[in-house]
Amino acid sequence: MNFIKKWSVGLLSMLPALAMAHPGHDHVHSGFMAGFIHPFTGLDHLIMALGFGVLLWSAAKQWKIAGVITLSITLVIGFLVGAQGLVPANVAEYGIVASLIITAIALWTKSNRILPIAAALLASFHGMAHGVEL
Repeated sequence: MNFIKKWSVGLLSMLPALAMAHPGHDHVHSGFMAGFIHPFTGLDHLIMALGFGVLLWSAAKQWKIAGVITLSITLVIGFLVGAQGLVPANVAEYGIVASLIITAIALWTKSNRILPIAAALLASFHGMAHGVEL
């Protein structure tokens, strides 16, 4: 058992290299391709998608509909705000961290009331990040 723990810690210590803001597309820094490829290559997107998916799955039916509608609208609004350059890129990154924390709190407390708020924050700041990259 001790051997497995040591190997697990060793392998997990290599994961931060995967979280280096989307490795693998270093040659693409701006434009459509950067915005398009960003969600497919980031560990933060995988964690957020799984967390929000679990949150939607555990919510009541009326909250699922409100969550998806809110997610769609605020994603587009956030993208437009980011594309217009109305916010700096670091604001979008701090917002993504805040939305990750709020989603984790919503999952931890099993609160259905926080779902639309989590959806709005998640989508707006992720939309801003994609808009800023464009």
